[in-house]
Amino acid sequence: MKTLFVSWALPPQVSGSAVIMANLALQFSTEELVLAAELPSGPRPRREEELPHPLHYIMREWSWPRRGRRFVHWIRWLWLPLVVWRLVRIIRRENCANVVGVFPNEFYLSAAYFAARITKTRFFPYFHNTYLENRFGRARLFAQWLQPRVFASAETVFVMSEGMRTYLAPRYPDVEFVPLVHSFNESLDPAPAPGELHRPVRLAFVGNLNDSNIDAMRRFTELANRREDCVVTIYSGTPVWFFEKVGIRGPRFHYTRVPYDQITAAIREQDILLLPHGFEGGLGEAEYRTIFPTRTLTYLLGGRPILAHSPPHAFLTDWLRDHECAEIIDQPSTDLLEAGLDRLLSDVSRRRRLVEAAFAAAGQFSARSVAALLRQHLDAVSTRPQGESRPIPQE
Repeated sequence: MKTLFVSWALPPQVSGSAVIMANLALQFSTEELVLAAELPSGPRPRREEELPHPLHYIMREWSWPRRGRRFVHWIRWLWLPLVVWRLVRIIRRENCANVVGVFPNEFYLSAAYFAARITKTRFFPYFHNTYLENRFGRARLFAQWLQPRVFASAETVFVMSEGMRTYLAPRYPDVEFVPLVHSFNESLDPAPAPGELHRPVRLAFVGNLNDSNIDAMRRFTELANRREDCVVTIYSGTPVWFFEKVGIRGPRFHYTRVPYDQITAAIREQDILLLPHGFEGGLGEAEYRTIFPTRTLTYLLGGRPILAHSPPHAFLTDWLRDHECAEIIDQPSTDLLEAGLDRLLSDVSRRRRLVEAAFAAAGQFSARSVAALLRQHLDAVSTRPQGESRPIPQE
């Protein structure tokens, strides 16, 4: 019984969603899993850069100057019927019994939804972020139509975190939400314990910069620029010009890119890992409350203490506090951030305790365990008759 994953991002793309999907896919055999994704712009990826599973590129990424991106976002919907037709052919050719449609891209979620409906295939949406709750203005109109229908047709709705389930379940009581968390394939060999600090102290940030973390990262920047005993290394696929445009810059900031399979070794050369989580910005309240950044798992395995700057009512803050694996500053204050940094710098035993706790907490994200949960739900629905869609739920 094959399952088709439909996702905007897969390797060799560099994004949190691509990493999540790759780690999960590697737990399934090539006889179990089929992949459909967007072909990145530029030269076609070499086969060794791809996953071993049957992989179908159903649309090419559109490259466009920054000022034209809004236009591209809308015009690409003209290609939706073609993409749905391609997915229908893949489902029938590969004899797929299940379709998993991955969001945060509503175009590919829509395509997966329509293809599953046409072929009468069991459908499982997988939300890495909130959707309708994070749409405003005209963009919300389509989300108001699509999300309830996706929920109604789904056997199970997979979500990225327990925080998302806690937020969505009371609003959609007839929908089964199941957390399918981030996962990793690396071994759980403990990192060397933190030792003597470098001089200057090495601070590091990993991942993309966007509305989910810009305001918190600006306070980290203010902190770093007021001190002469620190340097900051940023490992990111976000262009340097964007960091500089939004004020994440300074005389001791360094920007670099490192392949995903080398990032753990890179951050073990640092002293403190900076984990910014937005207090406010261009996203909806639900998004700030529920997201669990992909970089968090990288940090848990990194073997270096985490300095987290996250709002008091966010799921991320609660999770870090429950597992006692980060120095947490939950107020938007650069002075409090500096005090938290000084606590870490002055207390080697605390740094080691945080690293040990982070490593212990990372065990729950083993890709083998996450894949077992996914298999369990796919197998469970395969044994019962496929019924009609539920009534379309209302928020």
